[in-house]
Amino acid sequence: MLKKSRILLIEPPFQKFMDFSKAYIPLGLLSLASSLQRQGHMVQVYDMDYNPQGKSLPFIEKIDHYHDYLDGLNNCHHPIWKSLNDIVNGFQPDIVGISMISTKLLSGLKAAERLKRGGIETVIAGGVHATIDPEEILENQYIDSVVSGEGEEVFEEAVEKRGIVRAPVILDLNKLGWIARDSLVNLSQYDPKDLGIVMSSRGCPYSCNFCCSNRLWGKTVR
Repeated sequence: MLKKSRILLIEPPFQKFMDFSKAYIPLGLLSLASSLQRQGHMVQVYDMDYNPQGKSLPFIEKIDHYHDYLDGLNNCHHPIWKSLNDIVNGFQPDIVGISMISTKLLSGLKAAERLKRGGIETVIAGGVHATIDPEEILENQYIDSVVSGEGEEVFEEAVEKRGIVRAPVILDLNKLGWIARDSLVNLSQYDPKDLGIVMSSRGCPYSCNFCCSNRLWGKTVR
């Protein structure tokens, strides 16, 4: 069993670099945080993209601002990166987990680089993109392990084993318990309606061509 550790879980920035609104809470990371807390670890979840006061634009118009994302990504003095440094310096994590979807892959890998260069020993990647193409992410020198699938039952294994850890489907969601809202960094700054969302099931029986749900969860609804 992994020794009791300080674990920081990160939702990388994307919308916030362009000053667009991004609300709600990262349910997957908060579920993982809950499991890790019950295993005795000290956990914080930092949503670097949370920005409910940002601008709201149709998706097609956001494309015109993509350069702001790229500029911020490569600006080591950007306030978003400074905030990450502040959180890391304050919490002093032993391990960092980063959730990676395709649109945030670049910022997720940039965060991993900054963390490793700053002295974090272990960086774990998970999430949608990591599940579908774990080999691609593991090629990055700043990633130690990749979780492909649901991370609640295998995160400790990913820390100890290194490489790709393929998680079995969790059939009984009742084992997971409540999500750990208390682990959110800057919890008092969240809008109450954002804190109120829940995930009551996983999986979908359909195969929409714009969605990768069946690749993540299979077609069985739990």
